[in-house]
Amino acid sequence: MKKRISLRSSPSLAMDNALSKLTPEQLERLAVAVICAQRRRVDHAQRLYDRLDSIQKSASTKDGEGDTLYHYTNAVLSMKAHHQIAAAVIDRLGYIPQGINSGER
Repeated sequence: MKKRISLRSSPSLAMDNALSKLTPEQLERLAVAVICAQRRRVDHAQRLYDRLDSIQKSASTKDGEGDTLYHYTNAVLSMKAHHQIAAAVIDRLGYIPQGINSGER
């Protein structure tokens, strides 16, 4: 009986394999970088959401609504995808590094 081989690995397995090669110090540095990047993504998506909300509430013009909606959607998708990376790094590390909660970005 032949063994079935999958040519596609799961994203979580690929992340786990990559993270397993890092020292604890490297993993902590990566966690800080990933968390800060995630916060920037959240801030960016929030600014776009606020701009879109402002455009939609404006009775005078809807100029830019389509482009803003596109950029907001792109930002949200990017943020959600990056969230999985951040979660995997933090899970692997086992804790949230010092200084992250102080508002560093």
